[in-house]
Amino acid sequence: MRPEALQEVGGYDNDTFAEDADLTLKLITAGWKIVYEENAIAWTQAPTHVLDLIQQRYRWTRGILQSVRKRKRILVQPFPDFPLWLSGVEMAFEGIVWPVLNVYGHLFFALVALLYGMGELLLYWWILLTLLDLVAALITVAMEEEELSLVPLAVVYRFFFILFLDVTKTFAAVEEAFRLGMEWGKLRRITYREEAGFGGP
Repeated sequence: MRPEALQEVGGYDNDTFAEDADLTLKLITAGWKIVYEENAIAWTQAPTHVLDLIQQRYRWTRGILQSVRKRKRILVQPFPDFPLWLSGVEMAFEGIVWPVLNVYGHLFFALVALLYGMGELLLYWWILLTLLDLVAALITVAMEEEELSLVPLAVVYRFFFILFLDVTKTFAAVEEAFRLGMEWGKLRRITYREEAGFGGP
């Protein structure tokens, strides 16, 4: 980021749990443009425990919603700054609409299958979605020149991962709507020795 851009908007704020999303909206609001840099490299450490993953995605969702809430006027003003409006709508959709509808959809179809004996139809629907996931995974792996052994993980994605995350996001959205308190939380870091199976640091 350009130093003059950060100086103009006053740098990072500390009133959300997603400073990067908040800063992005600040920069766009101030008239700066955010562009995609295909050669950028980011080093990160992904959560290695389920609880850490839940806390991370919960914090991200609440932080994004906090960033949007600070600028809620942009959601109803698509012009004159259409990119800013689009960014706000996308963030709100990702944080509220999509996870809530996904969780509701799963519950609805499961209930219909139980009450009206449509379990077989529901199974076909899930198989179709899983096949689409596998095709998308195959295309992505081919484009990124990754290992083909990653493709079957799309099945885990459909039956566990995405629903698991959307339940987490739904709880985060509800709790943010009621302004319930939360803490930053801390990701348990592991050393390279631990990751390689050599025990502690």
